[in-house]
Amino acid sequence: LYNILKIKRVNMKNSNLKFKNVENYFKCPICKNEMYIENNTLKCQNNHCFDIAKKGYINFLSNRKPQKGYDKSFFENRNIILNQGYYDHICDYIQSYINTFKPDTVIDAGCGEGFYVKKLYNENIDFFAFDLSKDAINVAARGMNNICFFVSDIQSIPLKDNSIDCMLNIYTPANYPEFKRVLKKDGIIIKIIPGLSHLKELRDIVKNELKHEQYDNNDVIECFKEHCELLEIKELNQTKEISLENLKSFLDMTPLLFDIDKSKFDYNNISEITISATALIGKIK
Repeated sequence: LYNILKIKRVNMKNSNLKFKNVENYFKCPICKNEMYIENNTLKCQNNHCFDIAKKGYINFLSNRKPQKGYDKSFFENRNIILNQGYYDHICDYIQSYINTFKPDTVIDAGCGEGFYVKKLYNENIDFFAFDLSKDAINVAARGMNNICFFVSDIQSIPLKDNSIDCMLNIYTPANYPEFKRVLKKDGIIIKIIPGLSHLKELRDIVKNELKHEQYDNNDVIECFKEHCELLEIKELNQTKEISLENLKSFLDMTPLLFDIDKSKFDYNNISEITISATALIGKIK
């Protein structure tokens, strides 16, 4: 018992250490004042306090219910699939761009289970990741890691103005006015959206249940170009064999099937899956 408690104290201490730089970047989401770490709490001069959880994250939100489908099971299944390598080609592309850009700070806005920031982590960069879902952050923060995870909303990001070099926005909605506020003048956004052939094997089976049989991301691209100077656009496609076990996890982690009765369809003939993405690199106008 003593050894277990000792390990927990060490883990908590290490969790707190990784938050040591947040004072340089974060502001109070309530009163907008600067924040500082005191014991196990991130607080401001008006005594608005946000504790560092035992699992190593900070929750800026309370009483927020998750969106339909985005529950613990969803993020656990995402964690399984992402760690099987199906999305590694996307991560590799982001890594290559970060290596070229050489940012000091990287924010993942809508990090989900934390797969990308964990793969991209570099001790010379301050990584911060946040998601609206507490279930997502619970999965993301699990185990020892050096990334600061937060439960937070992109509608009101608790970061100082012009403080961030690079914003990741991967398969998740954007808030360009907030991104513009927190990014430095020469900061960049790396946005990943589904490509035209994303999950085509699943889409073909359930096509009669979909509002749009063919996926179209032109509106998202035009919105990005409206707010950002487009530096690069690139298609990232990979088709990979998939086992029935992994396919089951896939069926439980894709929003494509949230409003579809999955039991009505036979997926046993699917032996491969296509992960298609469009990468958009830009600077806020």
